[in-house]
Amino acid sequence: MRIYSFVIGSIFLLTSCAASAQSTKSIYKLPETTAPTVETALAGGVIAGSDSGLYRLTATKTAIPLWTEGKVSKIIRSKQTNERWYFLTSQGIVTSADLKTFEYRNNRLPFLKIKQVGSEGISFSNKPA
Repeated sequence: MRIYSFVIGSIFLLTSCAASAQSTKSIYKLPETTAPTVETALAGGVIAGSDSGLYRLTATKTAIPLWTEGKVSKIIRSKQTNERWYFLTSQGIVTSADLKTFEYRNNRLPFLKIKQVGSEGISFSNKPA
């Protein structure tokens, strides 16, 4: 009886793991976005990165776009000498001190040159490696 329950439990565990591994649902869906204003951009909230950029999520359940030029993978806040934010994005490393102006810090980073063929012709783009 123990072996039978062990086998059934193992099958259940493996099927649930396989189903969750194949799931492509995102963990969090961004709420409705609004146009940023100076007051709301500097107000409290949570900074969130997504496939479409960087957003500030407010207590009123709105997402204020701060940077929308690519996917944001990681967010790091540094408090060493002055408060500064660093973002690992699909465009490389981006930094900001005030979350209003953003600078690229891609000097001497390796990039892949991607060739794209379209109806307009051939174009090339750089992606961080």
